[in-house]
Amino acid sequence: MDLTIDPDRLAETAASGLATATAIVESLDALAGAAGDLRSRWEGEAQSAFTRRSSALDAQWRLHAGTLRLASERAARLAEEYRRADADGARAVLGL
Repeated sequence: MDLTIDPDRLAETAASGLATATAIVESLDALAGAAGDLRSRWEGEAQSAFTRRSSALDAQWRLHAGTLRLASERAARLAEEYRRADADGARAVLGL
């Protein structure tokens, strides 16, 4: 079994993941602003139920975005490590 890693492709995927995580957080921030306006129009149990549920969903999505960001950062570091390993191997084998 052969395993081939393309460091450039891995770095691109990592950058895409970071951009997606950032976009998720930005969307959540915008949604929180709109939800605040909606929340202020309700009272009592409706307002409390909305606040509980929207807060739980917001926290869950922020956790997912954080996980995506962390995985993307690690993938970016791994891409750089593969680049260094390729360069070190080329120097060792080819004398480059």
